Amino acid sequence: TSFDGGTNILNAYAEGTWTPTITGSTGNPTPTYVAQVGNYVKIGKIVYVQCLIQVSALTGGTGNIQVSGFPFTSATTTNEWHTFAGTVTNGGNLIRAVMRLQNNVTALTSILTGDVSSLALPQTGLTFIIFSGCYIAST
Repeated sequence: TSFDGGTNILNAYAEGTWTPTITGSTGNPTPTYVAQVGNYVKIGKIVYVQCLIQVSALTGGTGNIQVSGFPFTSATTTNEWHTFAGTVTNGGNLIRAVMRLQNNVTALTSILTGDVSSLALPQTGLTFIIFSGCYIAST
């Protein structure tokens, strides 16, 4: 589909699912998953994702919590950051969170909670990670 006589062409549309996983920035934890739900819609290079992860246990791991398994690699563009809004349930507390997806990756690289600190591992009280948002894919 072209909107301007052929210069800008919309050549891709896809809908699907993806399986989000919890990883660590320097060492992976051992999660016991209750639910791992990911959906996406891709229009051109823009990808809209939704994610819900529920765990009954999360042990070990080092570094910051990451969410891996995004359906498409993010674009490599200078000074471009992709952010997502979501919530984290930790120790029974519902916490608003901002998540960041860096360039040329398929994993959230940080989850920042209300006090603007990254959610670090190990994390024994974590039960839910839920977010949605858009990013620009590399292809």
